[in-house]
Amino acid sequence: MANPRVLLILWDYPFDCRKAPVSRAYHLFKEIRRKIPETYLIFAGGDTNQAEDENIVMLGCKREASQNTIKQALYSLRACLQTLRFIYSQKIDTVIMRGVGTAFLIPFLQILGIRVFYDFHGFLYKELEMKKRSRMVIMGVGQLERYLIRSSDGIVGVTNEITQYKVSRSSDPKKPCITIGNGFDVASVSVRKPLPFAGNELRLLCVANVSRWHGLDRVLHGLAVYSGTFEVTLHVAGDGPELPSIRQLAEDLGIVDKVIFHGFMSGRELDSLFDQCHIAVGSLGVHRIGLSEASTLKAREYCARGIPFIYGIPDPDFSNNFPDLLYLPADETSVDVKEVIKFASETYADPYHPQKMRCYAMEHLDWSVKAKGLEDILKVREDKCGDFA
Repeated sequence: MANPRVLLILWDYPFDCRKAPVSRAYHLFKEIRRKIPETYLIFAGGDTNQAEDENIVMLGCKREASQNTIKQALYSLRACLQTLRFIYSQKIDTVIMRGVGTAFLIPFLQILGIRVFYDFHGFLYKELEMKKRSRMVIMGVGQLERYLIRSSDGIVGVTNEITQYKVSRSSDPKKPCITIGNGFDVASVSVRKPLPFAGNELRLLCVANVSRWHGLDRVLHGLAVYSGTFEVTLHVAGDGPELPSIRQLAEDLGIVDKVIFHGFMSGRELDSLFDQCHIAVGSLGVHRIGLSEASTLKAREYCARGIPFIYGIPDPDFSNNFPDLLYLPADETSVDVKEVIKFASETYADPYHPQKMRCYAMEHLDWSVKAKGLEDILKVREDKCGDFA
């Protein structure tokens, strides 16, 4: 039996592997292509960060964040036509999609007999509520998402919580589904060479496209009330929509001397900053978008680099007794800086912790491990996608 011809569709983002949605799609694309050579990725048009790969296709139309509803609909229509043209020319028989905008494609894909898998990353209604969208928009998008779920041949979720929720909305408890947590390209980063933890200074590091669900405000409130003898600073590397609010909060709390904003960093510059800091800050506000478990890309990068980190939500890839991770409550309380200092003292007692974290990442978090099984699912053709739960 011939291999399927697979297309991953990501309309809503220009190609930029710094961004989490693109990174996941890109690495799934790479891992699927190892087993299924005729695998392609199509993404939104953009001016920069274009991938130099003949199997990665950029749409001829560009989506602007400021587009109104009519322009967004026209963009989706143009993207639909261009994608269908590509599907027809390349004889694609299986697609993996993300985003409600791809609903335009569903009727045509059904006519063509193409299998559709939807990749879900969260609870969209909660994200819209956080962005303070109108109730009408939230309800409309919710109904559109339900249509996509019911129309798909299978569901891919980032966590079991997300997967099971989407299945419950399908009205088919036997809906084919699979959970594929986020992974990380471990070989793409080096293992850090940490500073010693001398017992008088703690340097925290957050590397992120800062959004509200990162919960950095919890760290700032913790710094503001800390009165111990340690000199504690927070280094923030990245940009993002929440960054202006975090800067303002640092001023309001009178801790501008304790929060250092580096802007976007990469390469050796970022490697050096990892070496100079003791503890990384994972997502501390994921509960704000309605999730009770997560699979964040940044936590996986921290582990691959060998830097202990704090985290504000359960993650199925890290047990409660993982030695180099401190789980904090998934709520709005301030970070207890004294607890973080105690955690740093304990984890730095093992001088080999960076190497141990790296080994764990290679064995459990690398994309080559995470994507196992997905290629086999896509090869099941006679009975559509079968029961792969």
